[in-house]
Amino acid sequence: MRGHVALVCVAWVVLLTCSCGRVDFEDLPGPDGAIVDTGADVASGDVGPGDVGPGDGGGDTGVRIVDAASDARDAGRTVQITVSRTGAGVGAVVADSGAPGLSCGAVCVVDVPVGTTVTVTSTASAGSWFEGWGTGPCSGRARCSFAATSDATIEARFTRVPNRIFVSSTTHDGSFGGLAGADADCGVLASAAGLSGSWIALLSTSAITSFSRLSGSRGFIRMDDAPVADQSLSFALWYPVRLDEYGVDVGAADIWGLNRGAPTDLCADFTTNSAMVTGHIQNADRGWSFQSGGGGVTCDQSFRFVCAEVGKTVAISPSPTVGRGAFVTVGTWLPDGGLASADVLCAAEATAAGRSGTYGAFLATDGAAGIDRFSGGLPWVRSDGMPLLPTRADWLTAADLDVSPVYDATGAAHLSRLVLSGAATLGSPGTLASTCQDWTTTVGMTSACIRTWSTQAGCVSGTSCSATRLLCLEE
Repeated sequence: MRGHVALVCVAWVVLLTCSCGRVDFEDLPGPDGAIVDTGADVASGDVGPGDVGPGDGGGDTGVRIVDAASDARDAGRTVQITVSRTGAGVGAVVADSGAPGLSCGAVCVVDVPVGTTVTVTSTASAGSWFEGWGTGPCSGRARCSFAATSDATIEARFTRVPNRIFVSSTTHDGSFGGLAGADADCGVLASAAGLSGSWIALLSTSAITSFSRLSGSRGFIRMDDAPVADQSLSFALWYPVRLDEYGVDVGAADIWGLNRGAPTDLCADFTTNSAMVTGHIQNADRGWSFQSGGGGVTCDQSFRFVCAEVGKTVAISPSPTVGRGAFVTVGTWLPDGGLASADVLCAAEATAAGRSGTYGAFLATDGAAGIDRFSGGLPWVRSDGMPLLPTRADWLTAADLDVSPVYDATGAAHLSRLVLSGAATLGSPGTLASTCQDWTTTVGMTSACIRTWSTQAGCVSGTSCSATRLLCLEE
């Protein structure tokens, strides 16, 4: 039978799901560690092993789960899981409704049978943000499951809510009425989505860069709480902005560029929608600096734009996810040497960077997907601990990566590179045309690649079957 204990904190929620024997949620541990019945199940006629009659009102400040065959905590049969909260989040941790009045403050203790699978989910309350799991068996920010084979402490890190950032759900031509008009548009969009705070449009003029307008604000997160950046939006981002104010993923939608340039490159400082004046656009899924690059357009066209909340200074450092390594090669690979030669390059760069484990190239072949070369297990993560996708199964169905594969094996960023993939999507098989004849020729073109500067799994206009970088994954 499955038991279920929910520990609820004013600032956050921790949910523990255990595969246990019989569990009475009305039972509380008494001072001697035995299970003492509160009387609720006696009234219903449910008096099972370990029930000793109506409770005495005593008990410690923990929630104890025991197998039906044993009513006392036995070091050989149970282990202790401690959940602690750190950071600026405050509030009490209380047991679920089965144990009314039980309060354990900032630390909760749960005893579970050895080998129990414990699942932990943490949710911040209004005004708080879950930064991630700290010490212990959990990592990253996602729901965590682990086998309780020994005593463990799970640290949940909370802080104040940082500044929000989003891509507009609406489009606008180049005539915003200057930066003030664009800022007002962002404020209207934020308010309609139920967001408070002060907002600016991340746009530049001929005299002011967009990032200088952040006024010292620190800590930026998306509408799904994924971290974007701590202080600088001008370099590699943890997650691309990509979501609008309602949390809808706009993918690689075109946005007005944030780069500084001459007035003729910025729709006359965003005061005109003349077809005779030009501006620049970029993509919303850009995984690094919005400040440079982009394509030229005329100002009579309409595009989305990026809005950022300002005024908060919240240092954020999201917890890295423990996983298998993923990196982009520094060296290039000629696609006429077959898969084995690609794996050799991945292994060589991993070894040179001091990485252990076995690495291979993420390359599709004629009739097989690139992910088919790798087994299931931990997620593949960049050198900063950000997972490219949550699970191997996601590689089979996802249209794009969650984060851009911008780092090499040493952790250095490579911002404008193409890497070969061999297939139109992450999980689809390749063809002879998309794999440079199954990686046997340097003649021709392929549209099957991944961009390090974005999360898109596809080339802009194709690339030749020539020396190109690779995405390497750990087995």
